[in-house]
Amino acid sequence: DQLFSGHTGPDDVAVEVGSQISWVSDGANQETGWHICATVPTPMPTSSPTPSPTSAILVLEGPCYNDATCVYSPNYPSDYGSNQACAIQAQMELTLHVSTFATENAFDLFKVGNAVYSGMVGPDMVTVDTGSVITWSTDYSTNHQGWMICSQEVEPPTPEPTQAPQTEPTIITSAIGDPHVSSITGETFDLWRTGWSTFVQIPQHLEEISAKLLVRGEVRPYARDPCAPAFLDQVHINGSWLRDNEITVHAGSIESSLPFHITINGGAPLFLDTDGGTTFMNESGSSIRGWIAAEDDLWGTDARVQLNAGDAQVDIVQRTEGRGEESNSMLDLSVSGLAVVLDTVGGWLGLDGSQHAGQAPPEC
Repeated sequence: DQLFSGHTGPDDVAVEVGSQISWVSDGANQETGWHICATVPTPMPTSSPTPSPTSAILVLEGPCYNDATCVYSPNYPSDYGSNQACAIQAQMELTLHVSTFATENAFDLFKVGNAVYSGMVGPDMVTVDTGSVITWSTDYSTNHQGWMICSQEVEPPTPEPTQAPQTEPTIITSAIGDPHVSSITGETFDLWRTGWSTFVQIPQHLEEISAKLLVRGEVRPYARDPCAPAFLDQVHINGSWLRDNEITVHAGSIESSLPFHITINGGAPLFLDTDGGTTFMNESGSSIRGWIAAEDDLWGTDARVQLNAGDAQVDIVQRTEGRGEESNSMLDLSVSGLAVVLDTVGGWLGLDGSQHAGQAPPEC
């Protein structure tokens, strides 16, 4: 123990945790007393071993999430969001196993190295090296359930990979023509040019013959965001495969005073029945049917029409933002069965591609 009195105090004296300090005065002389402060010494850092990774696959950035062996899209199993991005890293050499994979084809992208996956096809049985970074990105529209991808550590020794046999290029049998266009050649682009334009024309060059199938659409600007691509408001279909009938599909919220409807040869509007499907036309080699269907949780219940003409099938799906008269309805267009068409296919969805689709404003 140490005692201090007079003018000498416990300067720079170290005390341990729990030590007691006492002060005692007698009944005689009084002085000013004392004022003593204390500082806590900074402990020396102790080194600790780097912990082993607790997850085989780890989310580095973004709203994706992982557990010990699997990684998930944001909000899974509910729909992921728009304009999202994630970076994911393999903590060891792994083989990926896809449990679920449902994304917007060609625009919401899961990238592993140089390979890009979208739609319903994910990186199943793909091997990634330790430290490999996988990315996930979505655009501003059309969200789906997403994906759940699990992993299995590759056991050493790793066998030499076998060379995959060379296969002929896959023939694309369909094309998509909502604001994000995917043509029969595999080209993808956005719609910016407004007004009426040709989406599909068979054959590509008409010259003096009439079209077997002509699909045209009225494209309108998206008023809520000038930097968002335009959208389809009407689709007009005619040609010899339709026995020269002219079909027009008009967008409109099914809750509004002028809902989704079609016209045939300029006649009165034809609306969808609320119970079951509606057959608008059924002639030799061509038919038009429609129904009200719930597409997904994001867009809810909406309208759909399917038109068969020759070997081609035209699907038009309506998606509506908002409710009632204040809503904003837009059409998604896809054409399938084109692989068996012997003629060349023109238009935005055909061989003409993006050359007439326009460009985004400079400020975008």
